[in-house]
Amino acid sequence: MSLNTHKILDLRDVDKSALEAQCCAYAETLSYWNSITNLVSTGDVDNLLVNLINESITLLQHEELEVGSRVLDIGSGAGIPAFPLKFARPDLNMTLIEARRMKAAFLRRVVDELSLQNVTVIHDRIGAEFKMPSWVGQFDMITSRGVGQTVKLFNYLRPFLRTGGSICFFKGSSVSKDAEALRDESDAEIRIHEVSRSISLLVVQPDFER
Repeated sequence: MSLNTHKILDLRDVDKSALEAQCCAYAETLSYWNSITNLVSTGDVDNLLVNLINESITLLQHEELEVGSRVLDIGSGAGIPAFPLKFARPDLNMTLIEARRMKAAFLRRVVDELSLQNVTVIHDRIGAEFKMPSWVGQFDMITSRGVGQTVKLFNYLRPFLRTGGSICFFKGSSVSKDAEALRDESDAEIRIHEVSRSISLLVVQPDFER
């Protein structure tokens, strides 16, 4: 697997020593599990993963995370962007939540096989009925890729952020429409970063003083 390592060479706190090896081990595990359950689209998994991994790590170019930050990834699926972020920043404390049983099982297998520390996988679904009082005000960043309606997710997830925290949505062509909808519904600061030709990062940072 060939990563665009020039994108991450100057990023603060990125551990480059094991990044590519971990990504390759992850790709092998995913390729096997993809034959059992549909984790990513069929085809050339390696080429697909190179793009997904690079897009995930690009978040670190645009948004700062202090050492030891707590990150919550919603609808983790195949582990994108959560695992690439963890590979690049082993200091992060990651919580992955996934509603589908087989995908949650895959995520736990990756954690075990790669001996990842400070990574928790939870089999559950975020929504109006989701209750986790111990999470309120606990996360520095929340990430989501391809999950649900952006405005609804923002309202569900906002209580879990610490003051100054942000929610990062990986979005396709709907990014401008989603950003406008968020501006209509909240007073949050909104930033858009281009990640690739087809993916943008929509960052929403609530104003906790209002």
